[in-house]
Amino acid sequence: MKRLLGFLLVVAFLFGPIFIWAQEKPHGELKERKKGVHSGNQIRTTFYNTGFIGRKSGAPNDYGVEFPINSGHTYVGDADLYVGSEVLVHGAVKHIVVTPDGPEAGARTGQRGPGGEWFTWMPLPGYSNPDSNSVAMSQLKWSWPAFWPDKMAAATDPGWPGSWNGYFGKNIFNADQESYYVMDDYNDKEFAFYPDSTDSSRGGLGMKVTSRGLQWSNALVQDAIFWLYDIKNIGTSSYAKMVFGVMVGNMMGHSEKGGDDYTDDNAAYDLNTDMAYSWDFDNTGDTGWTPVAWLGYAFLESPGNPYDGIDNDNDGQNGPGPTITTDMFKPVTLNAGDQIVVIDYNTYKRTVTTMPSDSLVILFNGSKKVIKPGQILKEIPNNNFDDNLNGIIDESDGSQIEIAPGVYRNVYLYVGLKYKNYITGEGLDNPMIDERRDDGIDNNHNWDILTDDVGLDGVPNTHDFGEGDGRPTSGWQPGPNGKLYDTGEPGEPHIDKTDINESDMIGLTSFYNFQPFSFVPLSDDRKIWKYSTPGYLNAALQDADADFMFASGYFPSKPQQIERFSMAMVFGWDHDELLRNVKWVKEAYVNNYNFAKAPYLPSLTAVPGDNKVTLYWDDKAELSKDPISGYDFEGYRIYRSSDPGFNDPTPITNGYGSKTYIKPMAQFDLVDQYKGFSPVPVNGVEFFLGKNTGLQHSFVDTTAKNGFTYYYAVTAYDHGDSEHGIPPTETSRAIAIGASGLVVSIGTNVAVVRPEAPVAGYVGPNPDETGLKKNEGNEGTGHVYVKIIDPMKVKNDNTYKITFLKNAPKSIIPEATRYAVINVTDPANPDTLLDVPFMVVSSDGDTLVDRSLDKEGRDFFDGIQLLVRNDWKVKKIAQYSGWYPQPDTAYMISFAPFDFSGIKPRGIDYPRDYELIFNDDLTGRSEALTVYQNGVPITIPSQQTNFTVLDPATGDTLHYAFIDNPMRPSFIKAGYFSNLDNIVFFEQKPDTSFITWSLSITGNDSSAHHPGTGDTLRILTTKPFKAGDAFLYTSKGAKVNYQAAVRDSSLNRVRVVPNPYVVGATWEPPNPYSNGRGPRELHFTHLPPQATIRIYTVRGDLVATIEHNSSIYDGTAVWNMLTKDNLDISYGIYIYYLEAHDASGKKIGEKIGRFAVIK
Repeated sequence: MKRLLGFLLVVAFLFGPIFIWAQEKPHGELKERKKGVHSGNQIRTTFYNTGFIGRKSGAPNDYGVEFPINSGHTYVGDADLYVGSEVLVHGAVKHIVVTPDGPEAGARTGQRGPGGEWFTWMPLPGYSNPDSNSVAMSQLKWSWPAFWPDKMAAATDPGWPGSWNGYFGKNIFNADQESYYVMDDYNDKEFAFYPDSTDSSRGGLGMKVTSRGLQWSNALVQDAIFWLYDIKNIGTSSYAKMVFGVMVGNMMGHSEKGGDDYTDDNAAYDLNTDMAYSWDFDNTGDTGWTPVAWLGYAFLESPGNPYDGIDNDNDGQNGPGPTITTDMFKPVTLNAGDQIVVIDYNTYKRTVTTMPSDSLVILFNGSKKVIKPGQILKEIPNNNFDDNLNGIIDESDGSQIEIAPGVYRNVYLYVGLKYKNYITGEGLDNPMIDERRDDGIDNNHNWDILTDDVGLDGVPNTHDFGEGDGRPTSGWQPGPNGKLYDTGEPGEPHIDKTDINESDMIGLTSFYNFQPFSFVPLSDDRKIWKYSTPGYLNAALQDADADFMFASGYFPSKPQQIERFSMAMVFGWDHDELLRNVKWVKEAYVNNYNFAKAPYLPSLTAVPGDNKVTLYWDDKAELSKDPISGYDFEGYRIYRSSDPGFNDPTPITNGYGSKTYIKPMAQFDLVDQYKGFSPVPVNGVEFFLGKNTGLQHSFVDTTAKNGFTYYYAVTAYDHGDSEHGIPPTETSRAIAIGASGLVVSIGTNVAVVRPEAPVAGYVGPNPDETGLKKNEGNEGTGHVYVKIIDPMKVKNDNTYKITFLKNAPKSIIPEATRYAVINVTDPANPDTLLDVPFMVVSSDGDTLVDRSLDKEGRDFFDGIQLLVRNDWKVKKIAQYSGWYPQPDTAYMISFAPFDFSGIKPRGIDYPRDYELIFNDDLTGRSEALTVYQNGVPITIPSQQTNFTVLDPATGDTLHYAFIDNPMRPSFIKAGYFSNLDNIVFFEQKPDTSFITWSLSITGNDSSAHHPGTGDTLRILTTKPFKAGDAFLYTSKGAKVNYQAAVRDSSLNRVRVVPNPYVVGATWEPPNPYSNGRGPRELHFTHLPPQATIRIYTVRGDLVATIEHNSSIYDGTAVWNMLTKDNLDISYGIYIYYLEAHDASGKKIGEKIGRFAVIK
């Protein structure tokens, strides 16, 4: 009852904001127009929040669907989403088609009004950061708005402030990249048509579009990008015939270098896969590059038609119901008394009745249709009306296409599909005919009570409405009037909003390949409508500079109705691979995109050195939880390349010969049951899981060479789930270069670095361990190791306290659970740099991080790598335990947790040191101790002993019991330490007592030394760090010794590299976006920190002057080989004069040298 009351309060809350927003009437505005870039896998493209994918004319930094990323090969100029409908304007039939603004290139420009205003899609405000120019992207938190307007009605956390508005739910980052925006057609004022009777200022059709782009780096879909559109009728008008489509500016074989290979483009369609696709005729790009990939546009979800009585998406083929045949299209005569089906076109409710004797009147689209008995009836395609009164709407949809002069072909869309026979009842019980996603019903019965019963918000363990109630909870719920309304929440998995199979999708229904591109202008509603007619499938034009369009329709739309339209752009290196990739894409769609997700991206830092590069990264990837496999992190891979496309590493091809993976230069994995090759292949290739090397979080590449630019990536991967056929998944290597050849965006796990020698006179930071001191009073016996990992970040004369925190609350043994690093250079203002637990355990009990297993440190601060070796296992320290002084013949001792056969309790290996002080007399006394044998108490009595037991650190007397060997020789008195005696130690705490160790004595009483006054037996144990233990570390930063910098031995190390310079140095990378070589470079190395280099011709003419004033870590100056007048230099011999300065600019040394530039 309490939960029901709470939900009713939520409903009341929801309807308030809905009413307020209805009055505010937000709409699209030109000032909100922004763009974004998707680059989350092998595809990169610019897109705008106006329904336009591609690049604007005159925008050199836009990308037109580039594949592979950083190749400069662009396949699409523009892809434009359009929505159209047939309407009545002052009694005349008109066709309104809403399009984007487009690339704004000639005819490919959206409709504009007489004053230049846009009659196109425009973005709504509030769906991105108003202070940025970017569309909201999941990986760019700065691009998000403060709150989301479409989540103000959310039952929990209205507006979702600070959270990602994800397709999969609040803050659920299933995709590697996700974009989100909302647009509408408010500004389309071309016709005097008003779709909303409550708002006369609104134009268009009253449609609002919620748009998402999704990318995954998963190997199965790394060549695809998904586009999802939810199109909602927010007006008051109903439409009988609507169409959704895309117009594409084809650019197969185009590159930014060449710019022209448009004349041999091909495009076609495949109704079996609901796909339009394009390819290059000769498989050769504009500069001779090959192969040219094939690009498909696969319909994953098209608008549903839950009203026509037809199984449009063919997912009910295994269920009951008859099949459509061409016989149904033949004319019929219905006489009075014949059974007919009458449709109410407001509700689409069917009524089975008989033909009246006079006439039948049906209201349709604002007019009356009169049908008389005996009249010949024939189904007319594409009119959205049941002409033959069988209850099925437009079963004969199709077109007649002229495929050659005078040669025509009839195309029917629905022949072979199941339908509902309303007269006989056949098919009425097939839930997959006319299914929908807003009916509150689990149509396909795939909701799973074990995994999906998570409540209205779609997130487990929030205890919200519907969670754990044993019933599917939809995002559509009954309101006070009993009608379903949109709660603003996703609902549980596999029902309505979260189950894309619950839509009777129409699929691809039209295709047209045309030229020139101006033949169907983006502003021509009439032509776009004409060539989007269902069944118009014309791919006759081939091997030409042609564009194409494809669409899905017709279907009706009522006020507040939502239709979903999604497609994937999919690449393949040939037609067969395209079809295979489309198969994987559709499989991902069928599973609601819930395939395995790669771990979180590591955060990588790259440190240039002298002919080396040091990499180090964090461990957040190890905390990743896969939406399917759970916590399945397995390891890290390291890649290096001289180009941003990572083309240097050896490619690993699949069974079809296509590159699927690349070979890493290093790999580190957990020590567990997962090693070798994964048992689940990806297209015939098995992912290598590693060799159980153990994890590392740093790596030094000693094969790097000074002066070369390297691209490094550290990826994280999981082990997959062989039981469920899920292969391993690896994070992407996210890096993007722009038209200039420079990096414009880079993932956290990628670094660009150029190793160089440090400056002359460089003195590095203090070596490892120097300056590390253990605090007095520390009890832990473990070790702390520090290592200089990033010299540039090491601070000079900074003091750090490495302290241990928070003893385990329920543990008898005092052991810290965390440690922290605090900068205490200024004692009044301590700065905590690290505070981490030894172990991270998930809510499911999975150990995600265990620092006790680390081979090297995973924690970094101020350029220092920290490793804590804790003594978790308490045991005797043999090298520090024994007799003092050491007798010639001593008793042997055994020290272990108390464990006598049949005796309880067992002793605890407690961290305690013991010192047995012996005396010639019985000066000590043991304590009585009760133990249990088979539940029967046995008391070890107190007695005098010739020793006492002390804590060697504090001098405190410790508790012990003494089991005196009753079989001792007569010359060994009772209470004296001898063969077969046992000392049992125990602890007495305020609230408990417990037995710890047993010390057993063995030896020959006749020959062994009998300990007495002056003898001591000391037992020291290892101890874990406890709260309060600490170390201090003082760092010394790098510096320059200027005297050493200008010694002859130092200046003689100055080099010009390469010398001679021949045509182009190997470190000058090519730019894939421009012709010719990359920028020319000559490097002066091993320079002092401050220096002036003057370059002369052999005749003494000054060519250029280089001022070198660098950090102490970079002793290299790079010359662009241009003169002081910014001209290219000539080939020949050049002289350089180096003048070294100190920090004040005073000259302290010089050197003269020469170099050659030759062809």
